[in-house]
Amino acid sequence: MGDLRSREWHGQETVPQQVQTVPQQAGLLICLLAFVIRVSSVFHQWLLTLFGSAIRGAVRQPAPCNGPAFCGPLAPALVLVCGLCLSGCAGYQVGQRSLYRPDIRTVHVPMAQSDSFRRYLGERLTEAVVKEIELKTPYKVVGPEAADSVLSVRLVSDSKRVLAENRFDEPRDIEADFFVQVSWVDRRGDLIMSHNDIPAAPLLLNIGQQANFVPEGGQSLATAQLEAIQRLAEQVVGQMELAW
Repeated sequence: MGDLRSREWHGQETVPQQVQTVPQQAGLLICLLAFVIRVSSVFHQWLLTLFGSAIRGAVRQPAPCNGPAFCGPLAPALVLVCGLCLSGCAGYQVGQRSLYRPDIRTVHVPMAQSDSFRRYLGERLTEAVVKEIELKTPYKVVGPEAADSVLSVRLVSDSKRVLAENRFDEPRDIEADFFVQVSWVDRRGDLIMSHNDIPAAPLLLNIGQQANFVPEGGQSLATAQLEAIQRLAEQVVGQMELAW
């Protein structure tokens, strides 16, 4: 019973101490505001003395003001506060460059290796990746001698399967599947393209893509391959962005 009363008494005693901090903070804010007003007034007088009669004439005939908060000696203070607020955002980056690594400027894309028996898939995939890099990233595709990094792409497999048939067992909706492996390393051979939290040796990023085509609609395997390769290139280049 005695412990309960002592805890209640201590709880009642701590309330005024917490309440007393509010007037103290308000007093500090008032003092800070008065200091800013005083500094702005001195700065205003210094401008008048420095620039002479030109500013004096402008001050004697000021432009109409909508409110007292933006007139008189408070104007320089407001300019100072706005400058401080803008300087606090100096560390932020705006634009396309902020999405990518700042230490990488150039990239070399060797001819994609293809394990497929279909011809020219590696060349078409390499061309699509290079165009996507030049279009959507700040990197420049250069030769191996001047490159900061190397982006290697390997087409592991391509296949197609029937999704729908008519009553005569003729394919009417066919899906083309592609599977690639991507590796992006710097000059030292360290892995760049990694969205994992655990550091690891250079690994291969696996990317798959599908595209459908309908023969009755005039589509063919070539159109499906073109669509799948374009989507693969977009995914590969999308993985070059910095992880959030």
